[in-house]
Amino acid sequence: METKITYHVEDKILWDCSGFDDVLIIPDNVVGIGDGSFQNLTIKKLVLGKNLKHIGDRAFEGCWKLTEIVWNDKIKGIGWGAFKGCWNLKKLCFPQTVESVFDNAFAGCKYLKTVEFPRKLKYLGTGAFADSSVDVVTIPASVSFVGNDVFRDYPKTNFIIEFTNQANKCRTKDWGVDWWGLSMIHKPNISYLRIKGDFLLHEFDDSEIIGYRGNGGVLEFPDKIRRIAPRAFKKNKNITRIVFNNSLMQIGEAAFSSCVALESVVFNKGAWKIGINAFSNCPNLKEVIFNEAPSYDMGEIKSYAFESFSNFV
Repeated sequence: METKITYHVEDKILWDCSGFDDVLIIPDNVVGIGDGSFQNLTIKKLVLGKNLKHIGDRAFEGCWKLTEIVWNDKIKGIGWGAFKGCWNLKKLCFPQTVESVFDNAFAGCKYLKTVEFPRKLKYLGTGAFADSSVDVVTIPASVSFVGNDVFRDYPKTNFIIEFTNQANKCRTKDWGVDWWGLSMIHKPNISYLRIKGDFLLHEFDDSEIIGYRGNGGVLEFPDKIRRIAPRAFKKNKNITRIVFNNSLMQIGEAAFSSCVALESVVFNKGAWKIGINAFSNCPNLKEVIFNEAPSYDMGEIKSYAFESFSNFV
């Protein structure tokens, strides 16, 4: 005789149920799952009802046998620690309706290798996938906030970041980010960044460039830019010519290192401080032009900033 499943639903929020075995099917009249409702169950498969929109905090925490989630096309939010410790999950393909994955939502899912985010994702909470085994993940351009330590304790995770021209605000501290297509190398003291056209700017100082997402070619800097962060353009493969603005004061360490297509650099007036190896390993660099030399010794700058290059004008 088949066991009848009994659901405890209040105001369309599911709090408990009984009579199920390995598969838990959420009924269609439920729009939310209550906080902590199904912790430490031994279910292997979860099927979301067609009208479910939100999964509460710690709802399925510790369901370590769970291997499969069948999503619906209305789910929007996944609560704090909702699937924390569900370590047999190996792949997550979120439906396009998901907008928020809150803090620690899938933390401790140690066998999780693949995560595919929806194009409408807006919020990715702190430690959301901490202690997982995700190798590569794409953060879509729709994201407006990314918390600290999203993939904490798995240093091999690489990130593909898609940005729009909007002034997105993304936490970058402690990500261990490999910025694909941006030429930005992680700076531990930067917690936020802003996007302005092709440039990534420090959140608290919009006169400092910390990264680049443009197509290269001839690079000219806006007048307000005074500093270029260390490694901001490192390993860019498309920049061929750089013309610095008059107000530039400082170029960080290895800022343009390994820009293999770079052929020409033009300095205009300004009190420049150029970091070590700022233009090292630029094999196609043919000319460096100083239209107005600064007051301090250029010989020392040339020796440590431009490596073995000698064709200064």
